[in-house]
Amino acid sequence: MQLSRLANHLNRDTSRLDESHFICMTNSLTTGGDKPRARRQWLQQQHRALQIAWLRMEKSQGMTAIHAVRVAARRLRTVLKTWRKDIHPLRYAQLRFELRDIGRLLAPTREADVRRRLIAKLLRAVPAELAQTANQLLIQLDQARAAERHTLRTEMHSERWHTALTHIQACINSDQLLAVPRITAGFAVELRQFDKDLHQLRKTCTKKRIRTSQLHTLRIRGKNKRYAAEALSELSGKDLTSSLKFLRRLQDLLGDLHDNLQIREWCKGNRIDPSLMALLEARLDQWQESQTTKFNELRTRVC
Repeated sequence: MQLSRLANHLNRDTSRLDESHFICMTNSLTTGGDKPRARRQWLQQQHRALQIAWLRMEKSQGMTAIHAVRVAARRLRTVLKTWRKDIHPLRYAQLRFELRDIGRLLAPTREADVRRRLIAKLLRAVPAELAQTANQLLIQLDQARAAERHTLRTEMHSERWHTALTHIQACINSDQLLAVPRITAGFAVELRQFDKDLHQLRKTCTKKRIRTSQLHTLRIRGKNKRYAAEALSELSGKDLTSSLKFLRRLQDLLGDLHDNLQIREWCKGNRIDPSLMALLEARLDQWQESQTTKFNELRTRVC
């Protein structure tokens, strides 16, 4: 009932809300044999995390808040995909589309934030003759980031997104969501499948040659496996600490390599002073070499 009242508030006026509206009394997750109940509780808790993150984002449009909403939406979407055989097909499709669109809504602003942060880091301690040019580039990045935030602010307060949040809530709280006869007791099948998928991921990491184009796909696979493993560990009670540590490290390293490539592409597509461009490329090369070495060390340990 409390969540239903929240849905009505979301469709009217969010300016009067604070986080206390989102905090409900929750029981600890049910683990073991009662799989449908445990899954429903997990989904409802993750949905509340998404609501809280969204409220914080509405208040500030800060980098951390935007990232928190993207992570919460991505985690829900990934785990729903893992459970799709046990979820009502229509509800699954509706949730997947809405959660996907949240990621797409926030992607341009998140990319502008990451680009500004990384280029500012690369331009620390520039030679005096390049200081003014570097500052002009950072101003350009700040202007682009402000423009993205203005667009995001307009979009996120629109009726479309209030309706979407209410729709996501209705799907997750629907009695139909997990009312699929195929659902089985316990989590033994999921744990075996996770072990199999993790083995395949490790095997891919240990290939002698991995093309640059494969790194982003590998990162997304690792991220999805991590979110699924976190849910599985909570629900089953199985300690997956070692596997999660590997997946987080893999995601961080491949994320850095992906960001490096993205910064290079952005720099090539924009008019940057040749001297400053040479400095950026040299520092990007150093960063790439460092992260590649760490990635190869991780691959060696996996072997």
